[in-house]
Amino acid sequence: MSCKQVRSVVDGLRYDTQSQINYVILDVANKEDQELARELGILGFPRICTIDADGATVLERHAGPIDVATLTLIIAGAVEPNS
Repeated sequence: MSCKQVRSVVDGLRYDTQSQINYVILDVANKEDQELARELGILGFPRICTIDADGATVLERHAGPIDVATLTLIIAGAVEPNS
């Protein structure tokens, strides 16, 4: 699954969940995004990470293909970490 395909899954859920979670999409062609990816330990793409409100703590990482059901669970875990 390519980055564009993963982006399609993310965009499909973004509208319904954007009031609960902030979305940041990094473009590795951009040097600033490359630096942030490195700081967060993102080594390969496509990659989905949930990051704590502190902006530095990675709560969960998912590499490679993702479907709507899996992304929904990741988002739910980030929004309600004790559920």
